[in-house]
Amino acid sequence: MAKQFLIKKTMADLRNLCACEIAELQDGTYLGVQLLGYYQAGDTPGPIVYSLSETTGSDDGGSVVATGSIKLEHKFTGPLDVRYFGAQVAANINAVFDKAKLVTNHLVIDDQYSFTTALVINKSDFKLELTSRCVLQKTSLANGNGIEVANATTGVVIVGQGTIFGNMNSTRVGYAIAIGDVASNGRVEGIRMDGWTGGILLNYKNRRWTFTLNSFYNMIYVPTVNAGGYGIVFQESYETLTTENYFDETVERHHIYYAINTGLSAKGGENHVLSNNVFRMQNKTEYSTGFEYSVKIMAAKNVTCTGNVLEGGVGGFWITSFSPNDGTDTLVIDCDTINITGNTIRGLRKGNAGYGAAIGSHGPFTKTRNLDIITNTISDCECGRADIDLGRVINCNIANNVIDAKEGTSFGIYSDIVMQNVNIADNIISNHLRGIYLLKNSMNQELPCKNIKISNNQITSVNFCIFQQNGNFESNFDIQGNSLETSLGAPIYIFKNTKDLKINDNIIKNKSTSSNITLGAEQLADSYIYDNVFIDKREIAINNQGSGLVLYPININNIACRLADVPTTSSRSWLIGDKVIAINPVNSDWVRITNGTSNVKGTDWIMERPKAETSIYGSVKESSAVPNSILSAATDLNSVIALANDLKTILNAKLQADRNSGQQAS
Repeated sequence: MAKQFLIKKTMADLRNLCACEIAELQDGTYLGVQLLGYYQAGDTPGPIVYSLSETTGSDDGGSVVATGSIKLEHKFTGPLDVRYFGAQVAANINAVFDKAKLVTNHLVIDDQYSFTTALVINKSDFKLELTSRCVLQKTSLANGNGIEVANATTGVVIVGQGTIFGNMNSTRVGYAIAIGDVASNGRVEGIRMDGWTGGILLNYKNRRWTFTLNSFYNMIYVPTVNAGGYGIVFQESYETLTTENYFDETVERHHIYYAINTGLSAKGGENHVLSNNVFRMQNKTEYSTGFEYSVKIMAAKNVTCTGNVLEGGVGGFWITSFSPNDGTDTLVIDCDTINITGNTIRGLRKGNAGYGAAIGSHGPFTKTRNLDIITNTISDCECGRADIDLGRVINCNIANNVIDAKEGTSFGIYSDIVMQNVNIADNIISNHLRGIYLLKNSMNQELPCKNIKISNNQITSVNFCIFQQNGNFESNFDIQGNSLETSLGAPIYIFKNTKDLKINDNIIKNKSTSSNITLGAEQLADSYIYDNVFIDKREIAINNQGSGLVLYPININNIACRLADVPTTSSRSWLIGDKVIAINPVNSDWVRITNGTSNVKGTDWIMERPKAETSIYGSVKESSAVPNSILSAATDLNSVIALANDLKTILNAKLQADRNSGQQAS
């Protein structure tokens, strides 16, 4: 007769083998015991076989079972379902989890269970799988976290489609998943987290973690400790990827928070990628803090945010420095190399907050270096101040964004402190009070503003297109190639002293009673204003209220100056028909135009310069004067030859002058 397995229905039966059954196992009559279930037959994923064992391990209720004088053992390989260790639906799973994790590196939870204290993963290369049927419900407020990954572990993976429910209120702080110090190379995927003060916490110096396809709901802010209401918090973490997650509007504060662990260091993290996530925030009339931005980036370096959708709340991205004493000491840690590209931000409402922003880099001591804001779409926002709100920025590129406000009372792009090396180019800005508004508060003079270029932007349906106010912009302020349209205010208004100001090649459509270009009373430096096209403007073209002079380019061969606009003596404003030909240019490149009276001509205003079909300059410039031939009419063969050579010389000179001016291709 072939050897068979002894069959038992439950674990209780297995633990109560009679003496004869034990003897038959020992003499080989049976190969082992087949167990059909734990509490009843069929309540485990399938039957398993226990064999006689010499193990010194104690009875753990799953892999080793003591019965009579012997021990039986089942060596689990591959995924281990907690039901094999006696997990019961709706019952507490803490003890089962602690025993089962010791015999496997792949634990599966496939049903609904409760737990009172955190489920701790304290071994490396461990995989916890929460299936779609899995619901873990925290029933106690003690030890607030749900799942804890121990310090210094590596390779921990938490995956599946399960749910981790919390039991938080407004007095306790707890995270669905808390990752201990220095734990690295992990992944959390497909998990729903609901009812905590935070979804995931990376506590300190965690590296190479990936978070994908997770969802976050009902993350509660705890006002007594000013904490909570977070999706994922990264405290001095490195090399993380957060992609394709969903953050619900019931996350009360920040969906993503790149932060500092102030108890362990004063350093931000580095090398984060945040991509293709969906962030939704509630629009409220009364916010808890007034800083409910979806993504907060504090003192971090090398952060890339791309392809995300952010909707609702006070603001989208908030970039800020860190100082333990609010900037009153020398310890201020700034953000560096932040790339915000290809995101969609819509429907923001500031509520009771002082102001919000789709993208903000501001604060009383905040400074951001190497900031790129590129190809984002911002729409239907009521931010109160600006859609893109910059504080101190050094090396900033704002390009190819579409910025369309809702109410027309805020600014498109705004900075109120210090800007250096800033390029604002190829943006489409509409429906704002001011399109681009740059100023420097007198309280913040520690760095000069310089090297600002505003080019090729399309700004419409605003009161002022480009507005500069307060403070001194030290050098290199270029406004070039923009298409500007206003109905109430000046398209370009330079309020205060700006050095090396160049305004050229802009197309300005002005339907207001203001001038096209206004230089304020405190514009003391000379300005370069040329080759602008004014459309639908029949009043003041350029209004120079300051003592600085306007400089205009002379033609290429330095013989005569091009037509240049000069103000009427009485108004000191450039009016239609005001022109001057300067006889003595001050150098080889520019002619100095004063507020004076010489050479005022009454010719018509040139509304738009004709375009050449092919031009090295893009628009036609006046060519140099070429003298007529002084030879008399030919009377014989020799005079015919002389006249032909003279006309050839004159024609070549004329052609070369036209090439120099752009009227012909070279």
